[in-house]
Amino acid sequence: SVFGMVTAASCARDGNGRLLDASLAIPCSFGLPPARLFYNILAGALFGFAQAAVLCVILTIIATAMGYCISQFVLKDICWRWFPNKMEKFASKIERHGDHLFIYMLALRLFPFSPHLFIDIASPLVNVPFRVFFLATAAGLTPSTVLLVHAGLSISELRSTRDAVPTSAMMSL
Repeated sequence: SVFGMVTAASCARDGNGRLLDASLAIPCSFGLPPARLFYNILAGALFGFAQAAVLCVILTIIATAMGYCISQFVLKDICWRWFPNKMEKFASKIERHGDHLFIYMLALRLFPFSPHLFIDIASPLVNVPFRVFFLATAAGLTPSTVLLVHAGLSISELRSTRDAVPTSAMMSL
């Protein structure tokens, strides 16, 4: 996407190493699920594990919180008009899991194939409290974010195609 190219182009070298422009990463991550994958892997390759993991976890949480807030104030009528069946289904699930809403939201966030963008946008419209949304998002997206950062670090350490799959791993298969 254009946003991805702009953000990738905003990676610049300075005297201390590489700098990722977070002011572009936040809005670009919002609304573009593949961007999260790209940015987390890129950050792992550029910054190393600890710095990239902290940066990516924080930016992921901020981006999802931005989606929640923007949806709450701007997208209410649009979402209910364009996706009435999905919104009603999600609203009924939220109502059904009301007593253990945090656990339900956490499970949605931990499952990698959940429609994360839809969850970000629909949650405020079906009365998921921001606190529950925020905490479940932080706890649920952190493991996958850390794994993606680690993947980026691993990719950055490859020196040849033989490094990608060690001979010992091939022999065990």
